[in-house]
Amino acid sequence: DVDGALTLLARAIELEPTTVNRMNYARLLEWSGRGAEAIAQLETAARTAPNAEKRSLAEKELAMARRRLNRPAAP
Repeated sequence: DVDGALTLLARAIELEPTTVNRMNYARLLEWSGRGAEAIAQLETAARTAPNAEKRSLAEKELAMARRRLNRPAAP
């Protein structure tokens, strides 16, 4: 179930707070109707990315999520 998957992904982030784990968690949050939480996870993923490649990936995912959810970037 979705709640179980969210719990597992949240635990994965606790153990390994990687960009990919955060992005996967954000995708599931968005899919389950928790858009604000998804955006927050993607912002964290972009901010804490270990290198330019991962940061770019997270920023692209964040921009797409914002478009899907119709939420502009904060000033």
